[in-house]
Amino acid sequence: MIDSYNTAWLSPAECAQAYPLVRFAHPDWTLAAWVKRARRLGRRTPAHGGLMAVRDRRGIIHGFFSYVIDIDLSNDKCLRVSNLVFVRLPGSQIDEAILEGVERLAHESACDYLSIDVPMSASKNAMLDLRSLKSHQFEMRGAVFTRFESWRA
Repeated sequence: MIDSYNTAWLSPAECAQAYPLVRFAHPDWTLAAWVKRARRLGRRTPAHGGLMAVRDRRGIIHGFFSYVIDIDLSNDKCLRVSNLVFVRLPGSQIDEAILEGVERLAHESACDYLSIDVPMSASKNAMLDLRSLKSHQFEMRGAVFTRFESWRA
């Protein structure tokens, strides 16, 4: 584990602490809108999904992600990580803390494999370093295409 950072469950009661990071990814969300979404995710038991936060030794949140434990058509158990939001500081400790936390969560959940949705962003700060992913033996297996519906605006 990276000494400076720790990845652990983010409870619904703590979700407001992550709001400054949410504003990077969703500047139009209010605190109330974020808390509502985070509490909905947090209703799951940790064994089925939820939110994880990356904190430093002082408890300050530097990143978070959501996850769900899923079963695919082959009856394999998969940890699916998405909604990854973090601020990159010099070095790769945040990346390493996220990846080690994801791997630990997959192991503890007895998953056969894990999948991480890495957001595409104009800001390098919002993306995991591909070298970090490769050093943890991840390989690209496809692409995700997203379309936002105007009726949801």
